[in-house]
Amino acid sequence: MSIKNVLITRFSIRRPGWTDKVIGNSEERRASWFAWRSVLFKRTLYRSLLRQTCQDFRLYVLMDATDQWLWEKHLGISDPRVKPVFEADPGFRLASTRLDLREHDGSPLVISRLDSDDLVSSNYLDCVNTATIQLEKRGQAGGLVISCLGHITDGAFAQKAYIPNSPFISLYCHQYSGENIYSFPHQNVLKLGVPCVLDRQSRWIQFLHGSNVANQFILKNLVSPDQFPARISSSPTSSFAAVLEPAETGWPRGFPFPIA
Repeated sequence: MSIKNVLITRFSIRRPGWTDKVIGNSEERRASWFAWRSVLFKRTLYRSLLRQTCQDFRLYVLMDATDQWLWEKHLGISDPRVKPVFEADPGFRLASTRLDLREHDGSPLVISRLDSDDLVSSNYLDCVNTATIQLEKRGQAGGLVISCLGHITDGAFAQKAYIPNSPFISLYCHQYSGENIYSFPHQNVLKLGVPCVLDRQSRWIQFLHGSNVANQFILKNLVSPDQFPARISSSPTSSFAAVLEPAETGWPRGFPFPIA
């Protein structure tokens, strides 16, 4: 089965409250934030994508309409697989992306949401594509693949984690009809009644840093790494993690170290 991989990341938004909290309310601070996040994007997500065993993908980078000059100044990626989308809609700004996707050749699609400052394993897309076979075997024309197993790091410490409602979500569409990957909030994704596959093969790293206010280390439900298989088997829909380790010794295999 031939699958087209579409990746979507929200890079810069102007949302009341969030923008002021994370970036600040001046254009000078916004430009400084954009410059830093551009460096981070190249060192994390984009670096991960260049290392994928599956190189057949397209990445949409969603930005505010006013940020085109910042893209050209700080990113300006010439990779034909990377498409910046500039829109003034304060929501998720997927209108242009939807129109573009409808022009594809009709092959099954896997649409993955990825944060611009996270990393994924080199076989991430191949593993997600393989997981969609489980949905096909169930007779499902679509559904979600949730990548549950990964690491959280701030560069100094690393923590192995199993999160069945992680934000690393992919939407499988046997026939695409305008679905929006961001219409499936990851916090309660297992309660949406959507067919799901909890994938443990594709792996990821969440990078904690100064301009990231949403993610954090897990301080409850801690187990030793060797207990992960048994814990996953007994409680596949519950989150848990290992204790923090120094990044030098707890860094997952297959990921570049250090990040920045």
